[in-house]
Amino acid sequence: MMTPDEVVTAFNRNLNGDDQEITFWVYLPAAHGGMLTTKYCETLKRFDLSVKKSDAIEQLLEEQRTFRTSSWTNIVMVAPCAVLKDFNWMPQELTEVTIEDLVDISEDKVIEYMKYLPSLKEENMVEGQNAYIRIYGDHLEIFPEQMGNVLSFDDAVSYAKECLKNKNYDIDFRTLVTPPEIDRYNERLVNNVETINNCLSKVITVEFSNGDSVTLDSQRMIKWVEESEENEGEFVFNIDDNLPDFVSMIEDYVRVICREVTITAGDKQVTVDVREGKRATIDKDETFNVIKQLIMSSDEETEHVITPVYQGDYPLVGTLKTYIALSIEDQTVWAYDNGTQILEADCVTGNVRGGHSTPTGIYYLTYKTTDATLRGYNNDGSKYASFVNYWMPFNGGIGFHDASWRYGKFGGEIYKTNGSHGCVNMRLADAETLYNFINEKIPIIVF
Repeated sequence: MMTPDEVVTAFNRNLNGDDQEITFWVYLPAAHGGMLTTKYCETLKRFDLSVKKSDAIEQLLEEQRTFRTSSWTNIVMVAPCAVLKDFNWMPQELTEVTIEDLVDISEDKVIEYMKYLPSLKEENMVEGQNAYIRIYGDHLEIFPEQMGNVLSFDDAVSYAKECLKNKNYDIDFRTLVTPPEIDRYNERLVNNVETINNCLSKVITVEFSNGDSVTLDSQRMIKWVEESEENEGEFVFNIDDNLPDFVSMIEDYVRVICREVTITAGDKQVTVDVREGKRATIDKDETFNVIKQLIMSSDEETEHVITPVYQGDYPLVGTLKTYIALSIEDQTVWAYDNGTQILEADCVTGNVRGGHSTPTGIYYLTYKTTDATLRGYNNDGSKYASFVNYWMPFNGGIGFHDASWRYGKFGGEIYKTNGSHGCVNMRLADAETLYNFINEKIPIIVF
């Protein structure tokens, strides 16, 4: 049995050993950027706690005076709990108290030490911060939540006293700090960042017919990311308002490069101007849809190479691979199928002296037929009717056809004085080859 004073003396001796360390765990602002760390602690040695009898023991002693005798007074049993009783007249219900109930820590002493802790000074306290989304370079990231260190000094003192009474010398004030409501694992933030970063990861390369290209990647698209007006703290990928400008840039470039086309004519490379009505233009809506679908796709594939979506079925774009070429100077017709020459033939074009020169330009077949009779007027006003096996008009009444009346004489300078009325006269075999190849989608380049 120990008296209350003996209990206090023993507890104080155990608690305030010469080498006893008491560690206070806190949040403190870091030296830069307002960040907060959880790895800072402060340690005090030889902390004089000034242990004293608690109010609880005095109350219990007062209750026992009711059962006082001359031989047993103020008896306290401590082991591991204390039972206060009168030995001769034991109450029906015994009162049990733990050892911690018998002692108290001097609040003044705790305050005396704690008031010097930097973490508990008001000027060093920082409010906590929720995790949030930010633009970092060319992508979004979640900036992690930051713990604050704002807490009540009085609450800290009470908590420290309670820890010390329980011989807990690692006093963690961080448990008193209210954590941020939104952390880095917040599902709403994570989904928002993943969705937009998936779009930003796409690389769309638009290739043009002249070999040039333009790339749409995160460096461009990060400018399309804006803060959401509907959901605070989130971002939106505003593709509908920004992608049209990119498509318009494609359109402008196509207009420039499609002012002319390049073809091979025998051993020559020829560049031909394309008049306004024949120039290729893009289908802006379809080009927009193709690019948007690739960007918004959840597929793992990120890199895509495309060409613009052109207006019409057979636009004239850059270097042609399939076409028919006619050189007035060379009096030659060539036909190319996907880059492979399938015909090179001498011809006779319109009579220059008679004012029937064959017009240059870019045309398409109007129709084709066999066994036709061509009718018209000669310069002297007389009529003519010429039978041909193959007839392929491409510019009004001007077209390719065989001309048996020339008796196999084609090419050279015949056209200057004895040419046609504007048509392209060819040998029968050559006209047949051309007839079997030509269709309404193949451009006819006359230069």
